[in-house]
Amino acid sequence: VAGAADSAKLGTAAPFSVIALAACVLVWLLIWRTKLGYEIRAFGKSETAARYAGISPVRITVIAMLISGGLAGMMAINNVMGEAERLLLNSVEGAGFIGIAVALMGRNHPLGVFLASSKRGELIDLGVKAGVVEKSGAWYSFADQRIGQGRENAKEFLKANPDILDDIRERIKAIQALTDERLQAWIAAGHYADLILQPAIKGPVMVHHIPRFLRQRRSAGEAKVALLVFDGLAFDQWVRIREHLIANQQPLAFDESTAFAWLPTVTSVSRQALFSGLRPREFDDSIDHTNKEEALWKAFWQNEGGIASSEVMYQRALHQIEQLDALEADIASRKPKVLGLVIDEVDERLHKERSKEDVALWIGRWLGSGFVERLFYFLLSEGFSIYVTADHGNVDAVGVGRPNQGVIAETRGERVRVYRSDPLRAESAMAYPGTVALDIAGLPANFKPLFAGGRTAFVPNGDQVVVHGGVSVEELVVPFVRVSDVNGAG
Repeated sequence: VAGAADSAKLGTAAPFSVIALAACVLVWLLIWRTKLGYEIRAFGKSETAARYAGISPVRITVIAMLISGGLAGMMAINNVMGEAERLLLNSVEGAGFIGIAVALMGRNHPLGVFLASSKRGELIDLGVKAGVVEKSGAWYSFADQRIGQGRENAKEFLKANPDILDDIRERIKAIQALTDERLQAWIAAGHYADLILQPAIKGPVMVHHIPRFLRQRRSAGEAKVALLVFDGLAFDQWVRIREHLIANQQPLAFDESTAFAWLPTVTSVSRQALFSGLRPREFDDSIDHTNKEEALWKAFWQNEGGIASSEVMYQRALHQIEQLDALEADIASRKPKVLGLVIDEVDERLHKERSKEDVALWIGRWLGSGFVERLFYFLLSEGFSIYVTADHGNVDAVGVGRPNQGVIAETRGERVRVYRSDPLRAESAMAYPGTVALDIAGLPANFKPLFAGGRTAFVPNGDQVVVHGGVSVEELVVPFVRVSDVNGAG
């Protein structure tokens, strides 16, 4: 273990973004500029035709697996030595499904894959992931200029040099726009629908898989499970929570993966799917509100988990540390085997701010109250296995005006409008040519979403807002994290 830790520390200096870009270039050269690459592409297009042309399927399969296995191994090394800087249990679990999604969003082109995979974190973190900002050890650099040793120093440098900050922002926006475009094309091609029926044996692929995954964990020996849904929490905001806990030397371990939210990324659709284990068309009667959420949560565990309703607990609207006294007393008294909690501080706050940067500052102040630490440690002390997730994320957006027709699917989901007929949706789409009409498998037949295009929202023209409901990586891909005590609890 000591040796692994030393290796992890040494590995932080490795320029992983450069290695990744180099790998993309080499793969491009191999696939599109060599005989072997031609054979691989031919075999992928048609095995029968490739055999007829004299291409050995065994040889091509083995070579492709060796190359992909080597690249996957480099990804795992990056996770342990470059990103986490420590060895994490199952640190790459779920990466396969995300890798498939990223490849599709990048249209199976190495450069597209590189750009599509660069969508995470706040500005500096986004810059590092995108290769816009380079991180070598503790140093951050941009355009061959060192901008700070350590994240906080880098932030101070950018504050003092707004021209460099603007340059980084523009480059990241270009990557975001490309990623959003690829994601929408991937969904329109029907690939999002392929995720709906994926098995949840190794981890949930979509949020409605989570209850079944937790049921499997109970069958595997985790007698008490607690699902903490941070309403509206984007992955970069989860990173802020995690880093706060690490910075305060909390002895917690995080087994991190991701899951896809439901489209449209609004609470009444995605969170109900999360707690019920159902596709939205299966709760058509409550798709525009969350009043049945507790009943759906308990029904799942009664019907599929064999647990009495009295042993299943649900509570929402948690956000202040003052609420924890009553919650802890209730849990200690009722002794539930399954617990579902909704922490809504982030979702409540983001609708009051004008930028994700402001939301991040507020989250930092909220974390200072000790709410998260106290909740985690109480649940661990009660023997719960803790799983943290979100129903959707959020993005910065600019208003383009409010369409007259339709209703907002969920009061604050201002990146989508839902119509009950195709003609009404088409009429609104013509009035707002930048919008995107997508038919999403799993939604009720008369539930027709119209999404705001790009990073825009259906709010007064020109307004700067933080919202959700649309089609972007930040809104659609949410954290799914198992939290445990490094000493063995949970």
